[in-house]
Order: sequence, then structure tokens, then C-alpha cells
Amino acid sequence: MKKTSRFIINLQKRTDEISYTDWRDKWVNLSPTDRSIIENKINCKEFKTNFSFILKLRDESFSLLEETVISLLKQHYPNWKLYILIKNEKEEIRLKSAGLIKDKRVVVVIVDDSLNITGDFVSPLEPGDLLHEAALLAVASSILRNPQTSVVYTDNDHITLSGEFINPHFKPDWNLDLLLGMNYLSSFCAYKRPIWEKYSNHFENLHELAINATSALDASQIVHVPYVLASIRVGDSTSHLNPPTVEVKHPLPATLPKVSVLVPTRDKGNMLKRCLLSLKEITDYPNFELIIIDHKTTQKKAKKVISEFSKESNVSIMPFYDKFNFSAMINEAAKLATGEILLLLNNDTEIIQKEWMTELVSHVYRSDVAIAGPLLLFNDHTIQHAGVHPGVGGLMGHGHKHLKSDDPGYFSRLQVAHEVAAVTGACLAISVTDWVRFGGLDEKNLPVAYNDIDLCLKVRKAGLKVIFTPHSKLIHHESVSRGSDQSRNKLKRLQKEAKSMKEKWGNFLESDPAYNPNLGFEKDSFRMCTNPRVSSIRKYLGL
Repeated sequence: MKKTSRFIINLQKRTDEISYTDWRDKWVNLSPTDRSIIENKINCKEFKTNFSFILKLRDESFSLLEETVISLLKQHYPNWKLYILIKNEKEEIRLKSAGLIKDKRVVVVIVDDSLNITGDFVSPLEPGDLLHEAALLAVASSILRNPQTSVVYTDNDHITLSGEFINPHFKPDWNLDLLLGMNYLSSFCAYKRPIWEKYSNHFENLHELAINATSALDASQIVHVPYVLASIRVGDSTSHLNPPTVEVKHPLPATLPKVSVLVPTRDKGNMLKRCLLSLKEITDYPNFELIIIDHKTTQKKAKKVISEFSKESNVSIMPFYDKFNFSAMINEAAKLATGEILLLLNNDTEIIQKEWMTELVSHVYRSDVAIAGPLLLFNDHTIQHAGVHPGVGGLMGHGHKHLKSDDPGYFSRLQVAHEVAAVTGACLAISVTDWVRFGGLDEKNLPVAYNDIDLCLKVRKAGLKVIFTPHSKLIHHESVSRGSDQSRNKLKRLQKEAKSMKEKWGNFLESDPAYNPNLGFEKDSFRMCTNPRVSSIRKYLGL
């Protein structure tokens, strides 16, 4: 128990100087006044949704069952039923003697008997799980607002054996790729009854249930209620912070599509050589060409490297004589590309993994994906880029920055390929078809910065995905070639480009399929926000 307490203290120090206990009291817990208002509100006839919960009793979990039942009995929303699945009549006698089935809404069913569920939505529970006292009211309110809802899920935290609430899991809105890799819908997730009846054979495997139940649904039918409305029972370990994941492999055709790798460069011969040699010697993808975009190189070493690589059969050189304009350089090179897929690659990157390109291509080849980007590491093998999130550290920021390369990330996020708001153009793959369709990079308004973000927003606005995959990994010696954006002139240009982005994209600039409004933008990503961008549960319930 001491080990757990010590961990909780450390975690609280990391979350912008507010403890989760205080945060929960401010944003989650209800006051006596709130409860009185709810009791009056709940009589409104518009709330008609009935919820059914399925809980399988296990010998070792009997002592935890009572707390779960009590959390349901304390619900302000009355339209629910709990089905407790038991093995035999002896367990029913035990439940009766414990006084756990006095309420007519608690039904005991022997496992082998037929289970006739009558609710509108069905949700599995585990003994020891707790529901927030307004959980059902909040979800019923959400369903009322979104009548097309077929699956609804909430955020959750965890509760220790001693009863302390810890470690909230703030989930993103619907993110199919994230779900394929891990069951992030866990805890309070309710399925429309016909869907449950169709897929309830996966009840023993909730991950499979979630994948199958959502497979034929439109994104608008899967609703996320971004409030901590459930608490999962945990022991003394912190293993719950790293939920189990699976690596999803996407198929490629027998004849691999040709990839055109576009590398802009100027001088910095040693750096360029490291990039190109690692690309040539480590990459196992057999079908790619390399287009080196030479921007006024004068350094003897760099000119020698370019000359040597120009002799390779799959390498061509494109001179670029105008002033530095990253967008224009890439756009011109793309016109020369003969591949089906373009892969933008900075000259300050270094290949460290043979299958990196195959992984990116496997995502871009998917019909619902337009862009894919890898995990990028600093020299010291800490994280430089793991997807881009609007608002983190400014207009746009990189998630999980400076964590160690083997860190699992926020609730295993760094172990699963998933949809993100954007990826960096330092290494970005896109099909030529989509490149042409969306007009490449904006060389007029975004010659240096944000052109990659702009491209990502364009494809997402059209309904396609941008995927970050941690299964493709490179070193990025960030901004070595052109320095940082801290000089006065560069800062002025950066501000101008940021303004252009805000004017063009408006509120869509803030949309993020991988982030939660309870997570903050201060300092680093994926930390609890002291002032969430979503109203308190009180306001959500209209209190």
C-alpha cells in the first residue's frame, strides 16, 4: 500500500500542481444542492432510456459486488436493471443472505439459463466497479441530445482497495485505430440492445466485443461523454496505467507500390550522408526512389555526397535556386516523382529500423487513410514527435515529447497506431493521388512552417485519417539544417504563418481525434488540465 501511495503523490506533482482529489472534488463530485435539483429534474418525462447491466459473479469477487450494487442503488436515474450471472442456486442464497437482491431491479440469473434483457442499452460491469451517482443521468442526457447513439462510453478513474480515487483516464472521441490496438472504451460503455444481442458472444472478451459492435457503425453513432463517470477497482500495482495492446498489421499487395522519397537539403554534408546512407543500408522496403532537392548547396562535403548518390540507379537530383521555401521545394519535387506514394523526409533524419517504410506504406495504402507519420526520436532516444496536438505548447505541439523511447505513453498510447490531428512533415507519407487531390503544400501562405499541419487538416476535413504509428521509428536531429525559429525575422514570419492558419481553419484547427478536453496544453501534453475545456458535470446536467 505504501508503494501505491508514493506513486499517487508523484503523479499528483506532475499534474500542474493540483491533486486529483482536489480536481475530482471541483469537477466531478456533486453537492447536496446538486442532488436536490437532480431529484426534481429526474421526474421529467423526456428521460425514457432504460439501462441494463450484466455482471458475472466470480468466487473471488463476491466481497466487491456489494459496492457495485450500492453504486447502482445510489443512481439518481431510476431506469436500470442489474443482471447478476451466477453458477448455481447456492450463490443466489448467498446473495440473498447478504441483502444484495432486495431491490427488484437486481435480478439473479444462473449462467446456463436464458437471459432475456429488456433494456434499451446494455453495459457489462465487473465486481468492484463503481458508477458516479449521476452516471446514468449524464448518459441518458447524452442519448437524448444524440438520438442516433448506438454505443456510448465515458471517461473513468481508478479506485484503490483503500477507497482512494486515482489516475483518471481521459479518453479521446471515437478513434477506430486506437480501439483496434487497445480497448480504450472499457469501464462504463453501453451498447444499444440489438447490437449487444448480436455480439454478446464476445462478452468474455470485451475488446472483441467493442471492435465487433462498432464495426458497422458510423462515427456519429458512437458517442463519447467526456466526464469521469466510472471508477475501476485496482490493487496496489500501477499496471492499470499500461492497458494491454495488440499490434495491428494492415495488408499490402503482392507488388509493393513504389515510394518516392523527397529529401530537401542544403550543405551539411555529414548530416546528409548519415541520412542517405541509413536510408540506403537499413531500409528493407525494396521499391523506392530517392529525389534529393538541392537548395543552393556550396559546401564541398555536401556536394560530394550528392554527386556520389546521384550515381545510384534509383536516385535523382533536383536543383532548387529560389529562396528557401519548403512548400515550393517539395511541390516541385513531387512533380518529378514516379512513385504511387510520396514520402517527405528531412535531411536531418536517420533511419534506425529496417521496416519503418513498410509500416508507413501499410497505413497510407488503406482507403480511409491519407497520411501516416512515425515516432521520431532525439539523439538521446527521447521522443521528439508522436503525433501533433492543437494547442499543446502553442498553436501546435508534439505529444509525449521528451519521454523515453520505450515509454508506453499515456495509458499505452505510444504502443498503438492511432488517428491524430496531424503529423510532422519531417517524415510524412501520402499517396500521390491524395497529394494531387489536396493540392500539395501551401507555398504562398505557408512557405516554411505549418504547411504539413495544413495538409493534414485538409485531408481530415475531407473525411480521411491521419495516422501516427509508433511501429515506425526514426531519429530526427531536429532543425539542424535551418536552425530554430527564434530570430526576430523568423519569429515574425512564424507569427504570420500562424495567423494564416487561424484565419483559414477557425475552430477546426482545435479539433483533435486523439485528445480529451480534460487534458491540458500547459507545459507538456497528456496532463490533467486545471481548467478543462468542457463544463463541469453539474453544468452538463443543467444544474
